[in-house]
Amino acid sequence: MSIHSLQDYKEYADGVLTRIIQKRIHASSLPMERHLWRRYGAFLLAGGKRIRGYLAYLGFQLAGGSDQEKALATSLLLECTHATILLFDDIIDHDALRRGKPTVHTAFGRELANAPLLTRRWFGDSQAMVTGLISMTLPSLILVDAGWDEFTLKKALSLTATLLHEVGSGEALDTELAVTPWQKVRLHDIMRLYEWKTARYSVARPLEFGALLAGARAEFRRKLFHIAIPAGIAFQIADDLLGIFGDAKTLGKPIGSDLREGKRTIITTLIAYEGSHELKRVFHRVLGRSFPLSKISHVRTLLTKSDISNKAYEIARRLIAKSLRILATLEGKDNAAKKELSLLFRLFLTRKN
Repeated sequence: MSIHSLQDYKEYADGVLTRIIQKRIHASSLPMERHLWRRYGAFLLAGGKRIRGYLAYLGFQLAGGSDQEKALATSLLLECTHATILLFDDIIDHDALRRGKPTVHTAFGRELANAPLLTRRWFGDSQAMVTGLISMTLPSLILVDAGWDEFTLKKALSLTATLLHEVGSGEALDTELAVTPWQKVRLHDIMRLYEWKTARYSVARPLEFGALLAGARAEFRRKLFHIAIPAGIAFQIADDLLGIFGDAKTLGKPIGSDLREGKRTIITTLIAYEGSHELKRVFHRVLGRSFPLSKISHVRTLLTKSDISNKAYEIARRLIAKSLRILATLEGKDNAAKKELSLLFRLFLTRKN
């Protein structure tokens, strides 16, 4: 199959992932097991940009890989891993919506519509966590079924283990910062969080994974990793800005959810050190608290007036520029893939969801 863009890859991925889920449903022995796979499949296939799998494919091309079909099939394990991570992340954050649809734990909880609230929450969280547990078998199955040689298989398993370890550490750091007074969180704390929670697992490791499948040397893979980290941090900064200035329907979740959950972001940190007295006062009242949607308009106005949002965007723009400068020096074996990667990095800043 010929893949020339992110949209091409998304169409390919959605088709193959649908068949993978159907196969797991048919292989299930228990009715409840089939139900869990259906819930996971609905979540996995309910949208998503497919950036991580596509980055792995681009990394494979940049490293001069030859077996395109095998690389494409293997890249899907990153999309399955991402869906499972989001499933657990939604439980941690108590999010009811993802991509405009009920999250997995919310969907399970609604199956007990007449039960007490605490029972619904317990059932929803429990079944979602079990669903996440069984879904963790998919990446290994995909990798083994692809038919790589033993050396590549071991290296790929090791890198996926590293990815999971890093994103877990990033999630723990995010939770720790959430209980740290927001006025005391410094910019380097946020940058470290964004590297571990987002940049490594969403951008750097996928690129490195694809290059590994192509048999690239460690030096080449390290350079890809360093190219990707600034762009990955910028990706998260753009996400923060969309969480306040974006459109709820396009994002598929309520605007201001990070504020309600008390997340420490680059926005809160810039406010702590550069915000006006009024802006600090407003954020102190809304951060980590429930507030009406109308309050977001006031927050947007203050952020725009104070230039905080522009400063955050400028940091992201400079990070993307840094990745592009390093990318220009990369001696890749596929100029088309190099061009596509630069376009994708730029897309990180202009995306709407």
